[in-house]
Amino acid sequence: MPPVLKPESSKIDGNAFLGLSLARKSDRGHPESVTHQIAFDLNDVMDRSYEYMSSTNDDGFLIGGGEPGAPKSYKLPAKDSANVEL
Repeated sequence: MPPVLKPESSKIDGNAFLGLSLARKSDRGHPESVTHQIAFDLNDVMDRSYEYMSSTNDDGFLIGGGEPGAPKSYKLPAKDSANVEL
């Protein structure tokens, strides 16, 4: 068994996951988002104008470039963090 899987040898408690990042920089999103893939533009499925949904939490949208912050959005600014856990 690798030493990182032995609880008594662990230096940091917490969770870990393996995932595929779907992050993609967008001019409609946070300026510090980075592009990790070009197959899926999640802006095509988001409703940033809230035409079909009434609201999101303070994080807003964390895909499609993330939340850009003021003055484009008054949600918490955040980079794109779209991912799929494997």
